[in-house]
Amino acid sequence: NKTDEKWLVFVLSILLNWTFIGWVILLVVSINMNKEAERIKQQQMMMQMAGQQGSSDTFNPFQ
Repeated sequence: NKTDEKWLVFVLSILLNWTFIGWVILLVVSINMNKEAERIKQQQMMMQMAGQQGSSDTFNPFQ
């Protein structure tokens, strides 16, 4: 859940952000969370497009 992940970053930020190493770790975690969210969004869009394409009654020679 995205809300749970935000709380995880917040708590880790409070605990680890006072060191440079903690800051780097949190940076990597937050970047990876953003990439995962984008990947899921792209998958959902592809599935929607595939569903719309499959319901079309027009001739498609590539199917």
